[in-house]
Order: sequence, then structure tokens, then C-alpha cells
Amino acid sequence: MSDLSPRFEGADLFNYSTPADSNYSTYVNETFFDFIAHQVASALNVYYTPLLVSLGTIGNLVSVYVFYSSKLRLQSTSQYLSALAISDTVFLFQLMMPWLGAVKLTGLFYTQGFCQIFIYFSYVTCDLSAWLVVAFTVERFVAVLYPLRRNAICTVARARHIISTIVASALLLNVPVLRFAAPVNNDCSIDVQYLVHAARFNLLDTAVSFTVPLGVIIVLNVWIMVGVYRLERTRHHLMKTEQPGPAAGQRTRPSRLQQCPRSQQRVTRMLLIVSSVFVVLNMPAYTMRVVAYAYNMVSIFKHWFLK
Repeated sequence: MSDLSPRFEGADLFNYSTPADSNYSTYVNETFFDFIAHQVASALNVYYTPLLVSLGTIGNLVSVYVFYSSKLRLQSTSQYLSALAISDTVFLFQLMMPWLGAVKLTGLFYTQGFCQIFIYFSYVTCDLSAWLVVAFTVERFVAVLYPLRRNAICTVARARHIISTIVASALLLNVPVLRFAAPVNNDCSIDVQYLVHAARFNLLDTAVSFTVPLGVIIVLNVWIMVGVYRLERTRHHLMKTEQPGPAAGQRTRPSRLQQCPRSQQRVTRMLLIVSSVFVVLNMPAYTMRVVAYAYNMVSIFKHWFLK
């Protein structure tokens, strides 16, 4: 099985493979459904991957330019979103190497050294994307639930420090990938000598890059939405109580909640959407990743026992 979809979208552990020839004899032992599914997957791989990389890269670079060429660069949230865009761009670039091998343009991805490096950076960038989403979700949680502390906690300097810590942690935690990956039979796969260790690492990586971030994001998003709902309910209540009575005939001053900048509400909505999209898009990809890895493990063990 092969899955080239982003893990930020998702990717299988060391599981990039070159599509087989389209000759029907290749699928003589497969059902008609398997044959059709393989053809569809191969077509998507050939045409969808370059389109995804091109549009995604352009969108990310435009986002980074906007964040750093305007007043948005003075906001801590822009630091996280810029780092997220750069991380996703690096991941998209490494997707091109297995695609170039799949369309027979170059076999660089399946050579010693390059195989390990590309897989390593795919894991690093996926971890970065997950925890950057967590970081700005935490920041938005502080801004919504503890607004008086927002200016002291949500600073650009603190955001850059957190981003640097996340990058260093991702680089260190994924070092084992450099040993587990190996080019085998025109494929960048798992070194069979480290199969058990790679399986354990896969479970740990799934927890670190998806399960734990997913739990944190869901809890904080629910908390944020409850906080926003309570704030809006309080604001509407104060607006009603401050309206002039039938005989008053004069205006009353607007409440502090009415004067609360709408920009913060827009930022909150935007980040809620970003983190929610992360959860929705990653769920099927990581599920397929675990299923594909289990399928490969079963196939390898069957091969060993039937020798």
C-alpha cells in the first residue's frame, strides 16, 4: 500500500512505492475492485501530487509574505501561522521526490542517504505542524479565557521561543527514522533488522504527532467555544440592561464588552477553523497510516513463517 497524502494531512511510515506497470497481468491475482482501486490510486498519485504541491506552496508563500510585510508581523499569532506555513511547504517539497520516482523521472528518492533524509524531514515537519497548531490554540485559549493576561503572555518574543523549542524537539525526537528507513528494491521502506523497533516508534510517533495534539486541541477548542458563548451572552445581557427606559430619553455609555475589538473575535474564529481543519483532515490519514502499517507487518510476518 502507498499513501502520499500529507500527514497534516498524513503519510505512512516509510511507505512510498513506485506504481507497477499498468499491464493487466500484474493484477491477475487481484479482484476487479482491487484492479480499479489500484488504477485510481496511481492516477491520483501522478496528477494530484504535483497539483497539491504547486497550489499548497504558492498559498503558503503568499501567507508568509502577508504576515511579514504588514502589521500582522507584530502579532504572536502570525509567528505561529508563518512557521506552520513554512513547515507545510517543506513537507510538500519532499513529496515531490517519491512522485518523481513514481513517474520514472529520477530514482534519487530510492538511493541510500536521500531515502533517509526525505523520510526524516517528512516526520519532522508533521510533528511541527501538529504542535504549532497546539501552540496557537493554547495562545488563543489564554486570550479568550484570560484577556487581562493576554498582552503579558502572548508576545512575539515568547512565540518565537516556543517555535524554536518545538523545532528542536521535532529534530531530536525523529532521529531514529534515519536508522529505520532504508532503500529496498526500488522502494524507501523499513530496514527489516529494525522492524520491531520501527513498529514501536510508529506507535510513539502517532501518539506524539496526532493522538496527544488531537486531544489537547479538542479540549481547548471546546473550552474556547464555551468561553466565547458566555462572553457573548454576557455582552447581550449588558446591552439590554443599558438601553434607555421609556422615560429616560437619553443615551447611555456603551459597555466595556461592547467596546471589545472585533479583530480578536475574528482571530479566534479563524484559529478555531484552522485547528478544526487539522483534526478533520488528519483523522482519516492517520487511520489509514496505522492500517497500512499493520497490513505491512502482517505480510512480513507471514512471509517469515511461510519460508
